[in-house]
Amino acid sequence: MNGSQHPNRPTFPQFQPTPGQAPQPAQVPTALMRLVGIVRAISAPTIAIGVTLLVTDQLMPAPLKPSHWIGGMYGRTVASESEAAQDMLAAQARKQAEAQTLPPVLAQRVDKSLETQTTVANLADFACILGQFMPRDDPENPDLSKVGAAMRTQGCALGNAMRDNMQETIRRETVQPVVRPMQP
Repeated sequence: MNGSQHPNRPTFPQFQPTPGQAPQPAQVPTALMRLVGIVRAISAPTIAIGVTLLVTDQLMPAPLKPSHWIGGMYGRTVASESEAAQDMLAAQARKQAEAQTLPPVLAQRVDKSLETQTTVANLADFACILGQFMPRDDPENPDLSKVGAAMRTQGCALGNAMRDNMQETIRRETVQPVVRPMQP
């Protein structure tokens, strides 16, 4: 036992240099060595690319500068996003314009419907009146009596139903539908 060893500490022969050889340096864990190798591999080309870009940005004319390329790509991206937003706003404005022009179209349709219902109601009233002039109980023409009775009952009922329907349509359509602006 030499003087540098502690008496209670065991000795490990694999760490002691063999006679005639130089002592080996301490082993660094392999994971740390891999990490250092990866950092070196990544950082050297990155630094080289960065320096190259800086030099070319200073020396090249404007259309060939890397900053001009990057700005052009960013500008095209912003322009396309702006164009998409404008298209969306135009579509929204078109829908709002359609919503505002829709009530007059509906009003024209309601007017046309009411005219048709008025015509049908007038024809039904005319049939009801004609039915009043037909004989009620004619033994010689029982079919004519049946037609007269149908004209009186069905014609008058149809005229009244049409006028009720017209009143309901007018009441329903006088309440204007609410047109709400679209949310973006």
